[in-house]
Amino acid sequence: MRFFLLFFFSVHTLWPSSADYLRKIHAHWMIEDCKAATIVAKEAFDLFPENKEIHETYIICLAKSHAIDDAIASYALLEEESPPVLEEIAWGILEKGQTSSQYAIRLQALHAAYFAQDRRSVKSLLHTMEDENAILRSIAIQLASRYRDESLKRAVQGLLYQEQNWLVRSELIQAAGKMQLKRVSPYLENLLDSERATFEEKELAMRALVSMYEDMDGEKIARFANSPKALIRQLACKVAQRLEKEEVRDAILPLLTDERSEVRIAALQALTWVFAKAMSNEERSCALAKPLQDLDPAVAITAAWAATLMGQKKGLERLEEALISSSQNKRRLASGAIAALGDRASTLAEKYLASSFDPYVRVHLALALLGQRRASLQVRDTLYEFLMEKTTLLQYGPYKGTPFTLFQPSDVPYVPQIPNYPLVIDECAQLQLLSFLAILQDSRAPFAMQKFLCKSSWGISAMASSLLLQEGNEESLDLIRMLLDQDNVTVRLQAAIVLAYLGKEQQGIDVLQSSYQDANRHNKQKILEALSQIATRKDASFFLHALEEPLESLRILAASGLIQCLKR
Repeated sequence: MRFFLLFFFSVHTLWPSSADYLRKIHAHWMIEDCKAATIVAKEAFDLFPENKEIHETYIICLAKSHAIDDAIASYALLEEESPPVLEEIAWGILEKGQTSSQYAIRLQALHAAYFAQDRRSVKSLLHTMEDENAILRSIAIQLASRYRDESLKRAVQGLLYQEQNWLVRSELIQAAGKMQLKRVSPYLENLLDSERATFEEKELAMRALVSMYEDMDGEKIARFANSPKALIRQLACKVAQRLEKEEVRDAILPLLTDERSEVRIAALQALTWVFAKAMSNEERSCALAKPLQDLDPAVAITAAWAATLMGQKKGLERLEEALISSSQNKRRLASGAIAALGDRASTLAEKYLASSFDPYVRVHLALALLGQRRASLQVRDTLYEFLMEKTTLLQYGPYKGTPFTLFQPSDVPYVPQIPNYPLVIDECAQLQLLSFLAILQDSRAPFAMQKFLCKSSWGISAMASSLLLQEGNEESLDLIRMLLDQDNVTVRLQAAIVLAYLGKEQQGIDVLQSSYQDANRHNKQKILEALSQIATRKDASFFLHALEEPLESLRILAASGLIQCLKR
């Protein structure tokens, strides 16, 4: 009997416990040996199938080893839900996607990891910043600039000094500005004076530097203003304006007659916002005399805008002359300046709103009156007709360094970061117009929105929305909510998608989920992206079911949505 007890004790102590197995698995994880960890976890699960911790650890090992189908099947055997395990399965899908040989899958996995907003998102960004594909590297850098993580800052700095591809370098320069990498400012300043750098790189470097400077002594700004390089002179004007350096007036004002129009425009804005308040009316008139007669319409109209802000009558006179000019560019720039001037030019806007034959001029004049809450029927008709009668793609944004924001026929080029980029920009411009109609509470706004959503081309991606769309105002959101009950399935679905992006609210979540099963691949992708914006933990089962999709692209989107909803 004594011998039997001794034998039993010896065997029992040599037989590993569940805790021993867990320690061994974690040791393999420490050295990133997921294959060995999975073998040990399978052995432990076979020995302790009822042990919940062992079971969950086994599922995590399968996910880390990218055996996703096995992980999902094993998860289904758990008696209760485990959000941490679900998250590991989702990350397993994203990490597997990032190792795919297909560019499109790696791109989708990158976007999905970024939207997950997790510590592992940083690891994914760092990984893709070293990808062999230049487009993927550039996108990873663009996304990394929004995180501000120190490891990403160090990576951007290191790549800035060694990257040779122009597309990637341009994103690195922009990222340096957005991330406020002041330690690379000497490099960017040298880039402005470099013979090897392209003009585009120098312009991006100038913009990055403007955003970085928190202070600069007047002597340095004056040196910049006297530089033989136009971009450095332009930088002097922008820095003087941003830092409100009144003491550099004598260095900046001569740039009002600079040989380069972009420098003259920058100098005019510095004059308007910084120097003019300490100048007499005579000094202001003298400073603006030549710019008001400038042959470049952008300079002359910026000068007219500046003169109007300074209370000089000749500013409005010049704008009126431009409004009736035979030059299309002058007319549209002048109308944009009037819209930017607000109440100071509202009389001019009322005078020419009906008489101008140029639809772009009329829409800018209507916006000038809308900004002053002078919402006449004529203003509503102008905006509605412009939206409904447009025949080309639109763009809406700042015009070539001027202080004016214009609607224009699109000349937006294709960019690799966002599919169908010109179309996306057009849809954003139309949403802006629809928002204006909603603010005016125009009775035709619901019809206009319905027509917009019916377009087969609609489908702003999650990536595009994060870069381009702003949150909608309450009036435009009310307009979209009304369409959630439409009989037209397409309108109902698209309304729910737009509401998720612009409103970040759950009112359309039932429409999205109920539409998923019968949707085509393209719409399934849009539904998953939209749901990821608004879903909460109670919606985890929806994404878990979507993980069983045969297409890897849909599984990746479902994984990203699952991670995001578990964090809410």
